[in-house]
Amino acid sequence: MIRIRPLCAGVMAVLLAFGGNAAVLAAEQGAATGGARVGTAVAAADDLDVSPSELRAMLERFAEDRGSLARVYAVRLSETRSARFQQFYTEWRDRLAKVNFDSLSLDGRVDYVLFKNHLDHQLLEIDIEAKRLAEMK
Repeated sequence: MIRIRPLCAGVMAVLLAFGGNAAVLAAEQGAATGGARVGTAVAAADDLDVSPSELRAMLERFAEDRGSLARVYAVRLSETRSARFQQFYTEWRDRLAKVNFDSLSLDGRVDYVLFKNHLDHQLLEIDIEAKRLAEMK
């Protein structure tokens, strides 16, 4: 039986479903509350993710970096924001390509595929948005 881990696979599923904003918001909210659920003082023991994915740290870093960029480049239709996010996603895709897929556990492979798909999707979205903006000019 394949077990879907709450943090990595769940975060990536939300990233894919909502274009990244909901998952980053959830990650930032979790960081702001010290990992506790909103409205509770301490996270329950079953809320802790102890999954063995080798990409967990990479995914957490990605979410933190993306949140920081989103705060710095807050104007959504800015060409500067688009260029910076395109560079950001390309750098992360290159970083992910250096990971040896064959040496990953099942959890790591799932995270790898989901993360790669998310990065490719975001780069495609940036291209589509750039074309829309060019048509409006």
